[in-house]
Amino acid sequence: MSDLETAIGLLGNIFTMFVVNMFFTAFFPWDYSRTDKLRRLACFVVYYMVNSMAVFALHASPFITLGTNVLGYLLISFTYKGGIRRKIGVMVLILVLCVACENLVAYFVLNFRLRHETLTIILVSNIVLYFIAVVLNKNLKRDQLDRVKPIEWISITVISLASLFMSVVILYECVDEVKALIGGICIVAVNMFLIYAVDRLQRDYERELEYSLMEQENQAYKNQADIISESEKRIRALRHDMKNHLMAVSKLAEEEDCKTISEYVNGLISEEMTSKRLSTTGNTILDGLINMKLGEAESAGADVEVQMKVPDKINMDSRDMVALLGNLLDNSVKAVMECRERRFIRLKIEAERGNMIVEVENSYNGILNEKHGKFYSTKPEGDGHGIGLHNVKRVVEKYNGEMRIEHDDNTFKVKVMLFV
Repeated sequence: MSDLETAIGLLGNIFTMFVVNMFFTAFFPWDYSRTDKLRRLACFVVYYMVNSMAVFALHASPFITLGTNVLGYLLISFTYKGGIRRKIGVMVLILVLCVACENLVAYFVLNFRLRHETLTIILVSNIVLYFIAVVLNKNLKRDQLDRVKPIEWISITVISLASLFMSVVILYECVDEVKALIGGICIVAVNMFLIYAVDRLQRDYERELEYSLMEQENQAYKNQADIISESEKRIRALRHDMKNHLMAVSKLAEEEDCKTISEYVNGLISEEMTSKRLSTTGNTILDGLINMKLGEAESAGADVEVQMKVPDKINMDSRDMVALLGNLLDNSVKAVMECRERRFIRLKIEAERGNMIVEVENSYNGILNEKHGKFYSTKPEGDGHGIGLHNVKRVVEKYNGEMRIEHDDNTFKVKVMLFV
């Protein structure tokens, strides 16, 4: 083995260590202390040195090389949190994928008689393994609410395939091994950078979405707290004046003025009802969202009807509640505000025995922006809202539910069923 081939192998081994680490992080948690990370780095360094010495210095047989890989993976696995069965399973998966990719690439390289056999096998097999590791990370490290968009899958696939094609072309066309090596390293670097950039864009979007949901959640809490505070003020004021009210009613009773008594009592009831709440389930998020969003519609003159049959606690993440109900109510209120004639919103929520049904029915101006069964904002600039907003669909999918949409020329109705 020439010095150049040894250098290629050592560089390839570094990238292999990086790919192996990605495989482990796909199956095990990320939250580790600085000491744990340093310990893992030390294990990778030891594994790299032992494996490189066995392969490139001692020219050990494939069986010994396989043994160093097994011991290296086993050593690294102890730096992750998890059961021994899971660790053994991940080790076997990595070994099988590494051997399969290397042999498959070697078969094509030898059969098509490509130049720079060693460099091509190392580079191409590592790119394939890197692609598999990225796919596993994105598939296993996200829950159903944070599913990767199709455009991201397409981007990752196109980047990896383009990198493979360019690598093969460069390695085949370039006669000088040094230039081929530099070109291969550049391809790997560009491939990693582009996939990292796509991943960062997705994470930034998710973080912005999370902040938006948290802001709505906090606003719902604040709104509900304001309502409760105002209600308590009215109760205290009523208690403070109760003696005077009772004395007035007693005086009217002595005079047997029933009509005036009725008017007086109705006036007190009417004053108290001005602080009525549309939702009083005891679930702060649910009540806060409904009272805040539908309260705006009611203040604007819309006829609002709310039917609630839910416990004070629902087995549903508060962010999911905000994403689902917040978006549905936002869309409903916006549609009603665009109506010139009758304005109404009917909300019905029932939750029992693990099922939750949400029905939102409202009037609208008869104009819909519907494409292939999906509904979008009718505003030319597109403000990010609409019945087809993906946040609602993600929550429905997360809770294995379904969503049905019905409409005619004047009424729009959304019915969502979830298993919570």
